[in-house]
Amino acid sequence: MSNKTFILQECLIPLTINSERKMISTPVYDWETNTDPQVNEGPEVLVKGDTINLVYSASGSWTDSYSLGLITACVSGNLMDPSSWTKKDTPVFQSANGVYGPGHCSFVKSPDGSEDWIIYHKAFGCWVEQECPCTAIHLER
Repeated sequence: MSNKTFILQECLIPLTINSERKMISTPVYDWETNTDPQVNEGPEVLVKGDTINLVYSASGSWTDSYSLGLITACVSGNLMDPSSWTKKDTPVFQSANGVYGPGHCSFVKSPDGSEDWIIYHKAFGCWVEQECPCTAIHLER
């Protein structure tokens, strides 16, 4: 089975590709490579200041080791250059304290607009039961 990676391509207009494919992430760390297939999937972007935060799911969604990773780039950088992206070597969100397999997230603003909130799915023991909690997050710049 093939691994899941992130590929960027520039578009001239929404359905017309205007560049070569550029891979910005592939599973390389132990916490990303412990399943078959090895997975980087479900990217979600949150821009804070001059930083693009691309949060993604890693490992197998059918396992308790499913977790969220982070790749960042500067807003003014050449986003089509893979070297403009920096990948954190540890998960930013993983199984702990009764949360198992957190993944596939989205970001929303709190009702008063003062906080960023993350919505993600979590499982209780390999997909036996699932929930989609929402909680405030604080990203360091």
